[in-house]
Amino acid sequence: MGTSIDSTFTDANGSFAFEFDIDEDSAAVSISLRKTRYLVNNYSFTAYANQAYTLDLRLSPDLTTSAIVFGSVRDSSTLY
Repeated sequence: MGTSIDSTFTDANGSFAFEFDIDEDSAAVSISLRKTRYLVNNYSFTAYANQAYTLDLRLSPDLTTSAIVFGSVRDSSTLY
């Protein structure tokens, strides 16, 4: 893919950014976001030379191992 050093950094606005050099006019890009207890998100697109892209990348909580608990909270002043 690249012929020189590729880089990743956080830009002045706090956004994560990456740059890479390609020897072609375009490249197929795949990005996977992974974090414990979150669903994996995969993004794929074609990047063209000398273009900038803004992606709205999000992680959603993995609720497959979650539970909803119903009940009553009682303290020492509860008389029933």
